[in-house]
Amino acid sequence: MMTRLRRRFNTPQERLPLVFSELEEWLEKKKKYEDLFTKREFQKFIMGNELTNFFEDCDHYPSQRDIKKTWALINKDSSIKLPEKLKKQQVLEMAFTMYPPLGARLGNRSTRLSTWIKPIVEGEEGQKYILYKHPILKKADIQVVGDLITKSFLGRGQS
Repeated sequence: MMTRLRRRFNTPQERLPLVFSELEEWLEKKKKYEDLFTKREFQKFIMGNELTNFFEDCDHYPSQRDIKKTWALINKDSSIKLPEKLKKQQVLEMAFTMYPPLGARLGNRSTRLSTWIKPIVEGEEGQKYILYKHPILKKADIQVVGDLITKSFLGRGQS
């Protein structure tokens, strides 16, 4: 799997040292994904429209764009659409392509992009902070937010 990930992201082919902590992390993620797939599966597959729910169960929050982009990357063709029924191996490939393990040594290469709606903070999805009301988040003063937006519009010559 590590070799496939490195090939997908055009990472130089080099020997990967075996680090047991990274191997353990990968095995734990794989077990977690397989267990959650088993909970959702129906006759050895899950429906394509349940994919976002599967990822939410895994504490991942990819956008539909991320899912489609990853599917195109796996199949090496952007014209291939996401099937209605996905097998376990296909879902695991998508999960590890979107959220590659440290052992793959991909650096900051990923299919996911940080956006205002789904921010990525220090490699982690900010959506978790928003959903679970993390104490690091503070309530925003709406007046300050309004002033910032107004200045932005005026700065661009819009009204």
